[in-house]
Amino acid sequence: SILAKTGNPYIKTFEEERNLEIVVIIDASPSMYIGHKGISKLQAAIEITCLLYLLARKTNDYVHAIIVTDSVYNTPPKSGEEGVSHLVSLLESINILDEKGNIIPPKIEEINLEKKLDISILLKHLEKKREVVILSDLVQLFTHDFFLKIIKRKHVHCFQLMAPLDETKKLPYSFLGVSSSDKNKAGYHQLDTSYRNDYRKLMASNLRRLRIKDRYLEEFVKEML
Repeated sequence: SILAKTGNPYIKTFEEERNLEIVVIIDASPSMYIGHKGISKLQAAIEITCLLYLLARKTNDYVHAIIVTDSVYNTPPKSGEEGVSHLVSLLESINILDEKGNIIPPKIEEINLEKKLDISILLKHLEKKREVVILSDLVQLFTHDFFLKIIKRKHVHCFQLMAPLDETKKLPYSFLGVSSSDKNKAGYHQLDTSYRNDYRKLMASNLRRLRIKDRYLEEFVKEML
């Protein structure tokens, strides 16, 4: 052995090759456009995803971003600035970002806060043993029963993005530019509160809240470490 020949201990170190694929699900439904002081929940989700791309470069991992609107859009697994570039290009092509990187508000006639989005295509990613990060406000993306089912999986990490208006449990239609004439006299959309009945149990599992009025990027990194 080397110790017997030299009389000195020798430690050989190896650099870990992880090549882990992280699937990031970005909720881009209308309620995600609500925010605080010019920063929407959707913008926060995009910033967090870009941060994951940059961190993945350092850990030899890859990020596969999935943007969910009325349709589901995929980016190829990438890392670093290349991944950020692919994400931004996709967001521009589906009219979520303009050429200056600003969020484009959704068209008023397309807003339907009662509609639950079709996420059946996501099941194939949830079934595989990949690390899944969900960035959503949980207003529209999942049905209550489906969410309770997937959040129990150890490889699924859900970050609920919260704006101050979310704390009130109701969202004003006027905030989204929607006329309240055909809605109700108060002009508010009452949020589904069924999730809140399970929050204590869920917060002990893989659900974490990120309030965009706080330092959400720092809080996200703390939770992921």
